[in-house]
Amino acid sequence: MLAVEDLVDEVVRDYGSAAYWETRYAKSTEAFDFYVPWAAVAPVVASCLPTTTTMEVLIPGIGTSEAGIALSEAGHNVVAMDSSPTVVAAQRRAHAGRPRLRYALGDYRKVDAKAGSFDVVVDKAVLDTVLCAPENLQAVADCVDEAYRVLGDRGVFVVVSHGKPETRLAYFRRHAWRVEVRRLPKPPLDGDEAGDYFVYVCQKQKKSTTT
Repeated sequence: MLAVEDLVDEVVRDYGSAAYWETRYAKSTEAFDFYVPWAAVAPVVASCLPTTTTMEVLIPGIGTSEAGIALSEAGHNVVAMDSSPTVVAAQRRAHAGRPRLRYALGDYRKVDAKAGSFDVVVDKAVLDTVLCAPENLQAVADCVDEAYRVLGDRGVFVVVSHGKPETRLAYFRRHAWRVEVRRLPKPPLDGDEAGDYFVYVCQKQKKSTTT
């Protein structure tokens, strides 16, 4: 018989499986944002975006988050990508009247886009779920590689994570990023302070050509 901690570990491991998310969304496609509501993250992302320019934004692992809706309403062109056919189909139906918001079926590790296609990539809890997958270190490296590839010069990769800097910064060192770490307070539990989530704002830098 499995102990409670074994059951928890089993569920967490499932977070890294595309099949888990397809099954989850087959049961419900109600709006949901992991960690904190999008409104709590929006000011951090907005601070990375020029207020007078339309930006090209990629959101991998969108699920049923309201991030794509909010960013498209702010005037940006958004590709909201997910690996679940069920959630992509449901979101396309629900938001068909939003010309700046496009839902796409895709794999974070191999984005169907040319290099330099986006100004901003927003990852809200997705790298955390990838870390739950088998071969997780390679999978995270592949995701970070793709974010770097699809961003244009000075593009910004925004990662919202529960992981502290000592457990996350190493994943960004494989590329030329300038990384700023910001904090988001977790909602208090039963009136107690619950700590922080972390927002890694990674700006793409030109790689040095010197040896």
